[in-house]
Amino acid sequence: MAGSGVSPVLASLLLVVIAVAAALATYVRVSSYLRSAERGVEAPQFCELLKVEGVRAEDSGVIVTVRNIGSAKLVLRAVYVLKGDVAVAAEKLDLELEPGQVADVRVSAGVQPGDYTVKVVTATGVEAYARLQLSGTSQLAVTTQHEVELVRNGDFSEGGAYWTLEEPWVVDPQQYARVRVSTNEDFAASIYQDLVIPEGATSLTLSFRYYLAASPPGQVNRLELKAYLLSGSNVVWGSAPIAWDGSRVPVWKQFAQSFSFNLAGPATLKITLTADVKEVGAASSIDAGIDDISLTANAPP
Repeated sequence: MAGSGVSPVLASLLLVVIAVAAALATYVRVSSYLRSAERGVEAPQFCELLKVEGVRAEDSGVIVTVRNIGSAKLVLRAVYVLKGDVAVAAEKLDLELEPGQVADVRVSAGVQPGDYTVKVVTATGVEAYARLQLSGTSQLAVTTQHEVELVRNGDFSEGGAYWTLEEPWVVDPQQYARVRVSTNEDFAASIYQDLVIPEGATSLTLSFRYYLAASPPGQVNRLELKAYLLSGSNVVWGSAPIAWDGSRVPVWKQFAQSFSFNLAGPATLKITLTADVKEVGAASSIDAGIDDISLTANAPP
């Protein structure tokens, strides 16, 4: 009686088909990974940004209008009226603001005539500022302000125009500033642009997209970005270091910071990449990118 099992020829063909299918599946997965690594991954971008849109005086105190201009919900914790660096009035807050939401916050205290700065602070330390001018005994002279973009060609759509790029920074064909090197030597390299801060500016907001990637593991001791504002050769503001998180492939992230600033006139925005690598062993492969650089000033029209 003939056997009812699968013939050896058919069994061999089935094994070949299964092997080919498995190879194709592996190829698709590896190809997808390589394309993602080459292109870079876009991480969810949620950042807190706050703006003081106006102030007004009432019998009960000063009313400050604030707007959440970021992409994440924030919680207001306090509002201050400052004379120089001294708080002459303050109010604790516990107010949530969704993206785009506007609210009025009150400082219930009498303030003598003079020039002041209002500061609003969130639970995570984000700050927004506005200038106040009090005349007479109770009348507030409202100083309207608007945002002024100070950076030109922040998206590198014009190549390296308006920017100075220190080696090994280059403008990538995909229109962003990039460093891509293999090295056993430490280095620091900057991109920078000269700009003018308008008179009457009370605060600045710096934002940009970035990624930091390096391999192999253990060969990179430190990799970070840091932003500066210079007046002449003097550093007048510096951000906290933006540290590499250990990623081996490009993952775009968002940086944003608002800060008070009372210096007007010529200045230089500088963003520096610093790499500390091991001098022995395999060369460190470093890949860093910056794009969509914006520096806005909150200033009178």
